[in-house]
Amino acid sequence: MKRYVLYEVDLERKTAFCTACGYTEIYIPNTRTQTKPRVICINKARELWLNNRAKQRKLRAEREQRLDRKPRHTLTEINPETLRATCAVCGRTDIRKGIQGKYQSFECLTWRRGYMRKYKRSHYTGLSTNPMHYPKLTKRTRPPFVQSAGL
Repeated sequence: MKRYVLYEVDLERKTAFCTACGYTEIYIPNTRTQTKPRVICINKARELWLNNRAKQRKLRAEREQRLDRKPRHTLTEINPETLRATCAVCGRTDIRKGIQGKYQSFECLTWRRGYMRKYKRSHYTGLSTNPMHYPKLTKRTRPPFVQSAGL
């Protein structure tokens, strides 16, 4: 394993002398705090990036091969005018358009409806049975239990 020890670091020109590479460029990562940045040889940085990318690919492949994983509702043949697409799980389905800032995304509406059914069942809050919570409602729009209370 190579040892990348840096000497003669020039932060303005972003160069240094590395014990493994000789004179080379350096990489200065952005720090979250205002501490002194840790300078890395550009070749070591590339090596770390490539190793990280290979590990991520391997983990992703393992995750996709697991039998207990949930299938992803990936959309193809998206038609934004009719809001229809082909889902990898559901087949031809309706889609929902979501806009966040300058980005737009689409999601399978069949999956979304099922998800919301489960969510609403587990997070259900009933209407209040106290008639004073509905003072501004007319008799026609009041829930039946409020109308029977005589208000």
